[in-house]
Amino acid sequence: YADKMVQRGLRSRFGPRGRYSWQEETLRQFNRWLVTRYRRRWPGTNAGAP
Repeated sequence: YADKMVQRGLRSRFGPRGRYSWQEETLRQFNRWLVTRYRRRWPGTNAGAP
């Protein structure tokens, strides 16, 4: 249920776009972790890039 409501909010024209809130630090950490893993495994990427 919560996922559906988040997606509905993201489609709203009233929902501001921008950086994560200070309350979403866990999501930011997860995204950094995930990007690092993708870069290590994806062929042709620069593994040393930030």
